[in-house]
Amino acid sequence: MTVFKSIWGFLAGNFVWKVLSLSFAVVIWFVVINYTNPLETGTFRIPLSIINEDSLTDNNFLIFNKPDLESTGIEVRIRAPRSLLAELSSDLSGVTAYIDLGPIDFSHTALLGEAMPITVRYSLPSNSFEVLRHSPDRVNIVLDRYVSRSFPISVIYIGDVPDGYSSSEAIIDPQTVIISGPRTAINDIASVSVTIDQTTITSTTSLIKGLAVYNDLNRDLTDRVNLSTDTAEVTLFVSKIGTVNVTPPNIIGLPAENFMITSVTHTPRAIEVVGDEDSLDNISDITLDVVISGISQTTEFSIDARPHLLANNLNVRNLTPHMVTVTVVVERLESKELTVSSDRIIAVGSALPFNIEDEYVQITIRGLVGALEMIDENNIDLYVDMSGTDIGVHQRQVHASLPVNVEIQGEHPTVTIQLGDVERFESGE
Repeated sequence: MTVFKSIWGFLAGNFVWKVLSLSFAVVIWFVVINYTNPLETGTFRIPLSIINEDSLTDNNFLIFNKPDLESTGIEVRIRAPRSLLAELSSDLSGVTAYIDLGPIDFSHTALLGEAMPITVRYSLPSNSFEVLRHSPDRVNIVLDRYVSRSFPISVIYIGDVPDGYSSSEAIIDPQTVIISGPRTAINDIASVSVTIDQTTITSTTSLIKGLAVYNDLNRDLTDRVNLSTDTAEVTLFVSKIGTVNVTPPNIIGLPAENFMITSVTHTPRAIEVVGDEDSLDNISDITLDVVISGISQTTEFSIDARPHLLANNLNVRNLTPHMVTVTVVVERLESKELTVSSDRIIAVGSALPFNIEDEYVQITIRGLVGALEMIDENNIDLYVDMSGTDIGVHQRQVHASLPVNVEIQGEHPTVTIQLGDVERFESGE
């Protein structure tokens, strides 16, 4: 008890002076602090953050103008002790400007497409910092429905493959992409594409290319939507160009009886092809088969050249005709009977004198009308072949020197020919 009274006596003694001394010390401390580390102000530009965005996606909403918000800079004027302000100048991570979507009632579809002002709030490192002003103090958000849709992927080609090469339409994997995002942006999509520069490609090549999303005005919407895949594999088939000649066709069969082939033509005479260099070096021409059995009039045949080319690892170049048209002209054959004097028959293959016992020979020739009209009994040339034959009397077939497309019809006639002086030969003279 005595100790307590002693302590109280000490504190109570000169109480006023002691309070004044303490107050004076506090004032001096504040003066020293403000002198050595005074309050100062600084202006900073910080990005805008969005919190509680899950409340949007849970209700199939999203912020249509989110890219614009994320690029918005908030200008903040802050007051704080000099030392803390200096630290803030080098590291702004402790200062956050944000909008909170949690309190928004998303049950009202009237919110769609309308600008909704949201207050910008701040988070500071400690109570030693004070926000004096900020701009803007509100930002507008525009809400839209979150939808998904599938789109085909197309290829945009830059330039052409080098001279002497050909490319076919590229194959894309995948061929479609699912795009999700604001309904307004999804409805605005005109195309999804990859771009490939083929000016230096000389062989079949596969490339991984990024997808780009555009609207009708060619505005890039890629950053405003979400893609199920950001890339696609593009395979471009490139081959060397060459030329294969088409030779006259191989005619199989005969025309109808009493008809003759008078001409065979074909077009094209050459086909542009594509393939690897080795395959092109191994073939220079192809010959097509044409079956004409039994035709009795001029006939056109269309023959596909591709099987012959594929057998040699070649393909027809794009837009190049691959059907070869073969025209076979046939004409009817007519017959003409001639009674020819034996004086027009000569013997070949022997220098001995000869005599033909038959005064006339009956011969039937067959050919085209125009050619037959040029032949008669007075200009036809007949002969018998006496090669290797001895003196004596012989039976021999009669042959004729006839123009093209004219022939002896049926069996050749025969004549009795006496070779040399038979009577002297038989008497032994």
